[in-house]
Amino acid sequence: MRRLLLFMCAVFVAVPMAARAETITIVADRWCPYNCEPGSEHPGVMIEIAQRAFAKHNITVEYSVMPWTRAIEETRQHKYTAIVGASHKDAPDFVFPGIPQAQMRNVFYVKKGNEWRFTDMHSLKQVSLGVIADYSYNDQLNAYIAQNRNTPIYIQIISGDGALERNVKKLLAGRIGALVEGIHVMDYYLAQHDLVGQITQAGSLPASEDDNLFIAFSPKEEKAKIYANI
Repeated sequence: MRRLLLFMCAVFVAVPMAARAETITIVADRWCPYNCEPGSEHPGVMIEIAQRAFAKHNITVEYSVMPWTRAIEETRQHKYTAIVGASHKDAPDFVFPGIPQAQMRNVFYVKKGNEWRFTDMHSLKQVSLGVIADYSYNDQLNAYIAQNRNTPIYIQIISGDGALERNVKKLLAGRIGALVEGIHVMDYYLAQHDLVGQITQAGSLPASEDDNLFIAFSPKEEKAKIYANI
């Protein structure tokens, strides 16, 4: 009887401890190879960084995908713990780690045969540029997008799921003249969809601090600084 009572006590102690297991939720739009398919063997380099870092503290990472604008807003309201693949200008009120988890470089792309090249901001007036809603590129391009967002001959903004795929389709169909995307993301996409050679690079934005990418935590998360330090 004593052994049975000890066993029952152990069970009752173990259940609350298990219930207290800590979980954080990370969200973003799919942006492979930084963050890819949730639940897959290769969920993306930044997701793997998060999983390995938090596992050392017995914290589980739950990762899911959604449109970028929604990811930022719902994480800001603390429905989720963090966003992934963010620069400081994507969500300046969020809590960021002291060092980036990855880096990127924004490159312009055109359909093969298009001779347009980005040389400076004035050259953008020669092309209809496809961009993604609420992405931060750099100060000059962000300002250009804001100034021309209602002028489709200069800027066409896509939001929602599959934004990059839709921009690529528009580019190949001639509905936009160029698009801008992170070089690693675009290289990965072109390779995965057998489009290498059909779309070519057409210049890049100057390097800046916006090229640093982070896992950024909700400003309403009370443990945000702790998680950022982890």
